[in-house]
Amino acid sequence: YQYLSDVKLNSVPGKCYNYSNVGAGMLGYILATKNNTSYEDLVSKTICKPFNMNNTAIKLDKKQTEHLAVGYADSEAVSSWDFNDVTAGQGALRSTIADMMKFLRYNMLPEVQLRNSILMTQEVQFEDAKKKVEVGLGWHIGDIAGQKYLFHSGGTGGYRSYIGLLPDSKKGVVVLSNSTSDVDGIAFSILTGLIEKSTPAIN
Repeated sequence: YQYLSDVKLNSVPGKCYNYSNVGAGMLGYILATKNNTSYEDLVSKTICKPFNMNNTAIKLDKKQTEHLAVGYADSEAVSSWDFNDVTAGQGALRSTIADMMKFLRYNMLPEVQLRNSILMTQEVQFEDAKKKVEVGLGWHIGDIAGQKYLFHSGGTGGYRSYIGLLPDSKKGVVVLSNSTSDVDGIAFSILTGLIEKSTPAIN
């Protein structure tokens, strides 16, 4: 709250695109507060349980902690970041490749009860023509070989992640890394390769 009371905006809200970790964290906090719960419990109830994502959480149990990969920065092991309840929405969740593949599959093949909500996240909600950026609800939106392309990447201390999908051809990729080295190029190369294949695939 102190930060928000002092922050100086660089532009008029709604006029240009600028990604904000603080904004993502604040959104998570607002949604959790509105639903009288914590951010972790809200994500668990509305996403993880319906998608059967059993290893996606903020607070890991003993078994999950034992399987957490050590993060690295410049070949040095580093401690993973911890977030408080207010900032959790900007990067506190930990997951596995298996769970993220479930998330990817549900976004490409949404079940009836969640179909409208999922498709709404994939529609353009804001466009910055000057920066040539389109965004949905959590997704960045682009184009690969004439196909609609949804993606999001992220990173915390010692880790990097990327998820991308082509909803029309039902192709997608998830890359998780326990290093601060960028993985966007790897993911994009995989997706480009998938476009050349004629059958739908989830890599």
